[in-house]
Amino acid sequence: MAGEVSSGIYYGHGSIDTVNAPNSFTSSIYLKSSNGVLMFDEAWPYLEELNAEVIIQNGQVWVDSKQASIANTTLDNVKAYLPEGEESKANFIDISASSSITKELISYWLSESPISSNTKEIAEQLEVNNSVKVDIDLKVPVSKSNGESELPDVAYSIVTTIDDGAITHTHSKLSFEHVDGVVTVDSKAGVTAEDIQAELF
Repeated sequence: MAGEVSSGIYYGHGSIDTVNAPNSFTSSIYLKSSNGVLMFDEAWPYLEELNAEVIIQNGQVWVDSKQASIANTTLDNVKAYLPEGEESKANFIDISASSSITKELISYWLSESPISSNTKEIAEQLEVNNSVKVDIDLKVPVSKSNGESELPDVAYSIVTTIDDGAITHTHSKLSFEHVDGVVTVDSKAGVTAEDIQAELF
């Protein structure tokens, strides 16, 4: 993570004797940062424009930003959490955010982004003609467990809510209007849809 720190506070609480019981001292750091950049995986674009509050307590890290961007897509309510690592076990950063993605950016996310392995064929057949609301959850590996030769890929679950949408089937030129429903793109389960309703024209 990179950025500018505008203010910070360090807290220390506990015993400072030479001989201490385990976990008898807690260190905490609170930082306010601006123009932050979070680089979390080579295959993913950077998380940028983070104006965030960062809390570090012992081995745990919390990042909270009202807004940020990724691949020119504005994100709201960005939260990241890194739990304290355990020896021999894999550890992950959990990142969540929401967004309203314009129809111009939908093409990138379906055809060129890291999730396109699940969506590229859909993008070749369907054109989405309106913006959609998206909830994003990422699980970013930062360490591997015993027996793993390399870090696993970033896991993702992206839930898209379509409200009164418009979708065109590019080959037949059929138009679906007043589209409602929820579409989930998941790194393990692929693409699933629920409660889809539409009118065909």
